[in-house]
Amino acid sequence: MIYQTAADKADERRIAAQLGERWRCTPVEFPALSPVDWYLRRGDQLVGLVEIKRKRREYAEYPCIFLDCLKYWPMLSGSVTFGVPSLYVVECLDGLFCVNVHRLVGLTVAVIGRRDRHDEAHDVEPCIAIPIRLFKPIPVAKELPHVCT
Repeated sequence: MIYQTAADKADERRIAAQLGERWRCTPVEFPALSPVDWYLRRGDQLVGLVEIKRKRREYAEYPCIFLDCLKYWPMLSGSVTFGVPSLYVVECLDGLFCVNVHRLVGLTVAVIGRRDRHDEAHDVEPCIAIPIRLFKPIPVAKELPHVCT
């Protein structure tokens, strides 16, 4: 079951457009249900893979932010296979932040999710608990290779 609303998708596309402006690249959405949501390109060159999430709190309010393992594995594998950064980007109320998935190796994995939907089989899963100190703010204009490494 997919829990993404039209508003969630619109937010994701807005954030992707901001990344394109800030990193001087073109964000391209993979087809629905792909293991990785976005890739970044400059011309015909692949320059990154990206997972985007929007949070409705300020950055410092989170002790950690979670990334589900079904996103992490393909992101890490794609980064190694294609030789490009694979980034988890989170928009909080006070800015955009990112972490390179290579920094997540060895972090705690917890089985978590929303239990209020009465659909644990689809919304409770292994996730990596990422301490917020690993995320870096995304400046307004910066070249991709130097971001979140």
